[in-house]
Amino acid sequence: MAIYSVSYDLYQSREYHEFHERLAAYEHCWAMQGQCLVRTPESATELRRGLMALIDYHDVLFVCRVGEDWSGVGTQCGGWLDRWLPRVCH
Repeated sequence: MAIYSVSYDLYQSREYHEFHERLAAYEHCWAMQGQCLVRTPESATELRRGLMALIDYHDVLFVCRVGEDWSGVGTQCGGWLDRWLPRVCH
């Protein structure tokens, strides 16, 4: 299983319940507003395609695999990432 960073900007003035519910259905951690980390066996392309169906044409979505060389301050995901990924440096 891989960990992906899903970053998004949702510009339309509508509710995005299905989009957020889809992210929450994965093993996940909300890193910050507009960014969620998810654990899935899917590829980045498969993950993006599934999420694209739930957003509008002018919205922005970026999916990137997270590796072992990561660092963060002030997020709630450090412990979550430590559980799933070894780190190069602490």
